[in-house]
Amino acid sequence: MLNNDTRDRFTSDSYSEHQNSISAIEATSRFLLPLNTSALNLARTLSSALNGSELSFVTIEKKVIAPSLFIALSTIPSLSQISYVGLNGLMFSYYNDEDDQKLAVFCNTSFSSHWYSMLVNRDTGVLYGKAITLNATNRINETWFQEALNRTKGYFSLGKGWNDDQDSLFLSSVTMDGSGVISVGFPVQVVIDHFAALNFSGGYFHLATVDGDVIVQSELPNAEIIVNNNTVLIRASELDGSTIRSISYCSCEPVDGNRVSFHGRIMGEKYTFYCSTVEIAGVQAVYVLAYHKGGLVTIIEENTKLSLLLLILMFISILVAFIIFIFFSIRAAKREMYLCAAFVKQMNATQQAERKSMFKTRTYLRANHDIRSSLAAISTLLDLCHADAHPHPELAANLVQIKSCNKDLLDILNSVLNIGKIEAGKMDLEEEEFNLAQLLENVVDIEYPSGIKKGVDVVLDPCDGSIGKLSLVRGDRVKLKQILFNLLRNAIKFTSDGHVSIRAVVKKRSFEKEIIASNGNLVSKCLSLLFCKKEDFEDMDALHRAEQNLNKMEFEFEVDDTGKGIPKDKQASIYEEFIQVKDTTVGEGRLEEEGCGLGLGIVQSIVSA
Repeated sequence: MLNNDTRDRFTSDSYSEHQNSISAIEATSRFLLPLNTSALNLARTLSSALNGSELSFVTIEKKVIAPSLFIALSTIPSLSQISYVGLNGLMFSYYNDEDDQKLAVFCNTSFSSHWYSMLVNRDTGVLYGKAITLNATNRINETWFQEALNRTKGYFSLGKGWNDDQDSLFLSSVTMDGSGVISVGFPVQVVIDHFAALNFSGGYFHLATVDGDVIVQSELPNAEIIVNNNTVLIRASELDGSTIRSISYCSCEPVDGNRVSFHGRIMGEKYTFYCSTVEIAGVQAVYVLAYHKGGLVTIIEENTKLSLLLLILMFISILVAFIIFIFFSIRAAKREMYLCAAFVKQMNATQQAERKSMFKTRTYLRANHDIRSSLAAISTLLDLCHADAHPHPELAANLVQIKSCNKDLLDILNSVLNIGKIEAGKMDLEEEEFNLAQLLENVVDIEYPSGIKKGVDVVLDPCDGSIGKLSLVRGDRVKLKQILFNLLRNAIKFTSDGHVSIRAVVKKRSFEKEIIASNGNLVSKCLSLLFCKKEDFEDMDALHRAEQNLNKMEFEFEVDDTGKGIPKDKQASIYEEFIQVKDTTVGEGRLEEEGCGLGLGIVQSIVSA
């Protein structure tokens, strides 16, 4: 709430604002007065040019009148219509329509009831196109024409334009030496726009001619303002809205230069009214300016309440935003703590797994060392026994095979140490020259006793005899032997009777590799071991050179057995580690095979590496 001093100060400021608004209204009215001089100056110019000569329509259109009217329409700001009307009934006029297109209206015969309209070239003023006939009835107001002829300084009125909408115009009409009238028209909208640009500080503005024609309609709520002969009548609705009563009726003529002001109530609200007469483009008019009794004080009080409400809403919004910020901050902190705890837990689990892995590795290395020591001792004992076995050739042969197996075990143990490289696909080939035919015979001789024990014949199939012709090769003997041992042992393990054969074929070098899956009773594994280093095939040029090198051959190994075979739905999983197919039966009993399912997995790891 405002205190008395503040209220008095605002009341004084409010009165000053009222007076400023009134001054602005009257200043705008004076600004519009120069519009009247356009018709007067044009009439004087044409009168001196014609010098009292009688005018025909050709003279009007071609020589003096029409060109001067077109120049005036094109150059005078805000002018929308200009006309010449002669005493003999001849008439010529230019005007702008709603689309800012210039048109001409004319009457080329004396006192004809028909006028004509044509398009006008906006650059030259020359008429073109087809003439349209118009009805002249109600288009000429004889009152303003006679008034203009009778007044030397012109006649000013509010009239209608020639366009289809017949927009309201401020008409300024001046006689031209008594032979005719020059009339110029300005749109009422120009005046409305000038007053609409004023700031009335919360007031309600109403403007009308002394004849009651409204120029600017007031937006005063629940009230009607009527102007007639410099007097104003204010009519307002009652509180119940059912009846209308007059609240004020007074003259707006200034008294001793002082503007008229009065008070009234509209729907129970007090208003202060100011009214006075003004001249708008030569037309006498009356304006009314109404203010709520509270004036600026009421506006400030309302704005103060609104500002307080907005301040409270802003404070609440800031508080809500702060609470939301705290909530999401706490939530983010909790999430971060949770992630940190999960990370620490994962780190601990990872470290524990690493410790277990290191422990397993150390245990594995110790066991490997112990096994190697035992194998070395066995090798020594075999040498001692072999020295005493000369009288028994069969025993000596068995000891040689045992020693060969012992050496193979030692080589396999060394290759197992590189299991990490095999898993990473970075296994190195330990190349050496060896006899491939002897290696195959040695593998078959070692596995032969195992086959005989199960009633299975293990044989070496010479096939086309190409191995015997090209037996000296260079490659990784240990890994090849490990692959063949795993394949033979796997075939013997799952064959209850019949035979297991191994064959090898030498072919010209080919880069197409196939693995033929087991089908029916056939277990066939196609292996392709290239006895050369991988670096020779690091690019396409090396591949082409290898194909053109006749010394490089391809060795294909196959293991064939008469075993049970592998169901089709399980063939895809035979190379997975710790996977063993056991869903087979022999006779009436179920056949249980020992093993952990690593053989073919090891083969695939070595071949893929």
